Amino acid sequence: MLVRSYNRNQQSLVRQHDELSIQSTRFPVSELPNKAFLLAMLEQTVARPQSAALIVVACETLQDAAGVLKESQREMLLLTLVEKLRAAIPPQMVLAQVSGYDFAILADGLAEPWQAVTLSKQVLTIINERLPLHGLQLRPYASVGIAMFHAGLSAEQFYRRAVSAAVTARRKGKNQIEFFDPEQMEKAQRRLMEEHDIMTALDNQQFAIWLQPQVACASGEICGAEVLLRQRQADGSWSLPPALIERIESCGLIIPVGYWVMEEACRQLAAWQSQGIMLPLSVNVSLLQLLEHDRGEEMLKLIARYRIAPAPSSSR
Repeated sequence: MLVRSYNRNQQSLVRQHDELSIQSTRFPVSELPNKAFLLAMLEQTVARPQSAALIVVACETLQDAAGVLKESQREMLLLTLVEKLRAAIPPQMVLAQVSGYDFAILADGLAEPWQAVTLSKQVLTIINERLPLHGLQLRPYASVGIAMFHAGLSAEQFYRRAVSAAVTARRKGKNQIEFFDPEQMEKAQRRLMEEHDIMTALDNQQFAIWLQPQVACASGEICGAEVLLRQRQADGSWSLPPALIERIESCGLIIPVGYWVMEEACRQLAAWQSQGIMLPLSVNVSLLQLLEHDRGEEMLKLIARYRIAPAPSSSR
């Protein structure tokens, strides 16, 4: 009896310890990691040299609801917003609740300001969706502050920078995004504008492929052609702007642009072959394209769709 009683007491103590541990690291209701837990995670982040971003999402709608909605309604609003935030970020990122109205997203490995802005816009988009709540129609809003990690920052400094940026964003109005360092915002905006310009050029047929003949040295005959990417300029001319390919790669658009180039090349080959011209085309392919696991399969589908026949060996 004494042994059983002792065991029950020990099990009870273990449960109480576990409950206290959870309470000390989790925010009530949402059960998200709290500020103490987040700061512990930030200590790990700053202890090893790596890129990271800390994004603080100040949800003013939760604060506005404090004096208007019932407690059960406020809890439902909070839990709904938490689910929306979880859906907006990759699973490897840490989502924490650092106050009654503020959340934080720790994005380890996020190196570029534009990546942080893109993620923040996704977060705002999903938060801003109309939300029915017990007969009410709400449209939540928030302010977002971003801090990029730099060597030499402490965990507390890293956190304070993101909070400060969120305060600045809130002063500028609803659904604003601000960096602690204004230069990073300018850099991110330039990068996102580049991405917009490239996608606009692709959608509006401002790209074209040009063909550079390949000549056999022995015979002097044309034995094929190399595909070159060109962009229409404001004066109507076609050229390859400086570092265009590098910008396409850095914007993460080499896959759609590269696929478009391959399809245009297949279209040209099909037109030639329909006229009995059996010359091959050479297309430069980025390493990023080759690393795509289904790239080879997509190329085979293009070749099959346009019914491209192999070039005779004499034409190679």
